[in-house]
Amino acid sequence: MFYGENVKVLRMLYGMSRRELGKHLSVSEQAIGQYENSEIFPEMTKILKLSKIFNVKSQFFLTKSSIDVVTNENSIAYRSNDRDSRKSVREGAMQINFADTIIHYCESFFDLNTSVLLNIVYSGKKIALNSKLNRDEIIDQIANMTRKSLGAFNNKDLLFFIENAGAYVIEKELDSKTDAYSVWTRNSDGTLRSAFIVLGSNNKTAVRRIFDVAHELGHLILHSDIDFNELEKDDFRRLEHEANEFASSFLLPSSIMPGLIQTVQKKSVPEAYVPIKEEYYVSLVTIEYRAFKMGLISKDDNKRFFANRYRKHYTTFEPLDDELIIKKPGKIEALFKLVNSKIMPLEQLLDDFHIDPYFLTKVFSLPNKFVMSMISVNDDYKYKIHNLNS
Repeated sequence: MFYGENVKVLRMLYGMSRRELGKHLSVSEQAIGQYENSEIFPEMTKILKLSKIFNVKSQFFLTKSSIDVVTNENSIAYRSNDRDSRKSVREGAMQINFADTIIHYCESFFDLNTSVLLNIVYSGKKIALNSKLNRDEIIDQIANMTRKSLGAFNNKDLLFFIENAGAYVIEKELDSKTDAYSVWTRNSDGTLRSAFIVLGSNNKTAVRRIFDVAHELGHLILHSDIDFNELEKDDFRRLEHEANEFASSFLLPSSIMPGLIQTVQKKSVPEAYVPIKEEYYVSLVTIEYRAFKMGLISKDDNKRFFANRYRKHYTTFEPLDDELIIKKPGKIEALFKLVNSKIMPLEQLLDDFHIDPYFLTKVFSLPNKFVMSMISVNDDYKYKIHNLNS
C-alpha cells in the first residue's frame, strides 16, 4: 500500500513546493496533491524516482510512517517574522520531527537520567511564580540557577554543558536573517520531551556563537509554553529582550560583575575590557552594557564607550575575534558512534527507517564523511590463493 502522507513530510523536510516536486517527476502540481492525499497511487517508476530525490528507500512510501509529530512551527523560537523565514520554520519543524524520532529510537536502548534541562524549566517556573521581584530580576535569578544546575564553570564550553544536560544541538546553514532557533519537542500527552537548538553555520565569532547558544537557552527555559506563531510584534520583541537578558545574566553573573568591572581602569575604552572577553568569551559590548545596566558604569562613560567603539570599527570585528576558538556540537555524532559500536550497525538503523546514508546528513546536518565512515564496505571476498610451489 502506498502512503501518500510520506511524500508530504519529505517534501516539507526538503522545502519543496508541490509544483517543484511535480517538475522533478514530470507530473502536475495537482497530481502531487493527489499522491499526498492518497487519492491516486504513483507508478513504481515514480516511486523509485521519489526515493532518489529524497534519499530514502522505496519501502519508505509503502510503509506507514514511524515519524512522530513532536513539534510544529508555532513552538519554534525563531527570530524573523517575514514570509520566507516562516517557510524555513516549517522546514525546520519537520527536520526536528525526524531528528527527534531517530534520536528517541537510538536512546531507547540505553538507561538515561531525567533531562537536567527539564528540571531547570520546572524550577524556573517556581521562581517566577513565587517571586515578588520585577521581570528582569526574576530572569537574573533563573539565569544564575540555570548556570549552577548545568555546572557551567566556564563559558567557552557552554555547548558541552548544554548538550550534557539534555539538549540536542544541530548546526546548519540558515537564511541570512536568522542566527539560531530553538524548540521543545513534546510527548503525546503534551509534556516536554527534548530540547533542540539549531545554530547557523554561517561565519560567526566564538563570542557570537556562545551568545546565540545562551539566548536560545533562555527561550527554552523561559518560554517553553509560548506559541511564537501567534505573537504580535511587540510581544515578539519582548520575548527576544528577555532571552537577551537571560544570556547576559547567564554569561556574566551579577555576583561577579562588580569585581570584574573594578579591574577595568578606563571604562570608556573598549580595549580595557579585552581581558574579561578572553576569560568569559563574551563581546566587549556585552560586558560594557551589562555593567552599565547594573549601575557599575556612568552614563557618560557608556556614551564615550559606544563612540569609541564606532570610531574604531568594532561593530563588526573586535579584538580577539580571530583568536577565540569556535566550539562545535558533538552529542549527536557521539550517539550514532555509540549505537554503531554497541547496539547495531548503522546500516541496520538505516534499514529500520527505510532511509539512505545521505538522509542522515540532511536531517542532522552531519558531514557525509562522518556518516559514510560507519558504513561497512563488504569487500572481503576471501579469494583462495594457490600455492605456486606445490
